[in-house]
Amino acid sequence: MEPSALERLRHNMSEDKQISQADHFRIDDALSMLTAREREVYVMVKAELLSLDQAAQYLGVGKSTVQKHLDRASAKVENQIATSLFSYAG
Repeated sequence: MEPSALERLRHNMSEDKQISQADHFRIDDALSMLTAREREVYVMVKAELLSLDQAAQYLGVGKSTVQKHLDRASAKVENQIATSLFSYAG
């Protein structure tokens, strides 16, 4: 993943815009659980702040397809962050 996109994702995922090194590990760990397409969609919507329509147009798929990938990716990220050993390291 492009470093600037990863930094934008980390920035957008944090409420106070200040995240710790442990949070960086949690995010990287969670993203590693995604398929390439899920990661692509997740970064487009969460880091690059594209709308579902914009992401669908860029990828050449329907909006519902993007929504499905985003839903799957979001569930995996949330689950991985909640259950990861990194959750206990911070």
